[in-house]
Amino acid sequence: MNDTVIKYIKLPFHFDTAPMLAEINNVKETWLPHYNSQGYTGEWTALPLRTIGGTTDQHTAEAMGSNSGFEDTALLAHCPEVQQCIDTLQCEKLGIRVLNLRPEATIKEHRDFDLCYEEGEIRIHIPLQTNDQVSFLLEGEQMTINEGECWYMNFDLPHTLSNNGKTDRLHLVIDCVVNEWITNLFSSTTLEKIAHTENRNKMSRTDKQAMLEQLKQMNNEASRALIAQLEKELQTP
Repeated sequence: MNDTVIKYIKLPFHFDTAPMLAEINNVKETWLPHYNSQGYTGEWTALPLRTIGGTTDQHTAEAMGSNSGFEDTALLAHCPEVQQCIDTLQCEKLGIRVLNLRPEATIKEHRDFDLCYEEGEIRIHIPLQTNDQVSFLLEGEQMTINEGECWYMNFDLPHTLSNNGKTDRLHLVIDCVVNEWITNLFSSTTLEKIAHTENRNKMSRTDKQAMLEQLKQMNNEASRALIAQLEKELQTP
């Protein structure tokens, strides 16, 4: 087991956000409240572009260990600029959403367990609109990511987010399966910014309990299976 894991990488891509925002604004009536209602205060919403089954009435990003079942939603067909941006990443895609954190909203500190490069799944963030009053802490470090940039961040680490500005914060969020293309990209010498941190692969009882509470908010068949597994593990001293 490695002593360190990748904390974040600024990837060597930059996108024109204006045409993507124009497309997103055309379908803004389809925004859904984020499913983890206990994990934030204020208004945090999602536009589902690729979901399990391709439905637009939910945006659950996790398939609980299975990569099957993800399909593009009908909304994505109306967003060719967004699609072109997504296609830059030459790998299998899982959930894809645009997430909007409204002014005065806060996402409580949490971890998305095993959502990291070392576990075979990465989450890419591309800011479409942001402001300099956003506080985005990843394992206590303030992350400054600008519109049009492309970042991998290890969300298996503790992170929290607040929009203290007066404008919405919109990110295109793409979950990907690690493949050879990603591995080569992550090992490229052209990367502008990369950081590592201590490997925290093992989950403590506190971590498992926190994950259990997150899963209970999802309330689907896949999450119920993992809930049963975690509850059994927590019964063991």
